[in-house]
Amino acid sequence: MTCVLNRHWVTPELRDQIMNIASEMNLRYPGTVTNYLEANFPLFNGFPLWPHLSHQDGKKPDISFFYTDALTGNPVSTAPSFCGYGISEEPRPGEIDISRDCGKQGYWQYSLMRNLMPQSRKTSSDSIQKEQKVF
Repeated sequence: MTCVLNRHWVTPELRDQIMNIASEMNLRYPGTVTNYLEANFPLFNGFPLWPHLSHQDGKKPDISFFYTDALTGNPVSTAPSFCGYGISEEPRPGEIDISRDCGKQGYWQYSLMRNLMPQSRKTSSDSIQKEQKVF
């Protein structure tokens, strides 16, 4: 959907960096696929990409977490959410809950996708995503 919606444009320099990082990750963790969620529109710089208003220059892609299957240890190339957003890792004990804190300050958009996206893939016993961890 990122490509269909034209949200995948980055500068040539950043594209090269992303490709190098993806290659290095695959060397270190064979089978790893580096996924990104969005970057910028292709038409012109300065057009903000909602909800990430900083995505207006092709220099700030969203990179997905890397997951492994806890049973096999193999990399998994998909995220728990079909669109990449809305299901996220929760803060660990002692970490700041940024989305909660931003919501208290009136920035409701940071939790919008989490509130709209069904969370069943995160906790469902029939989902392999439950058996994944971030490395």
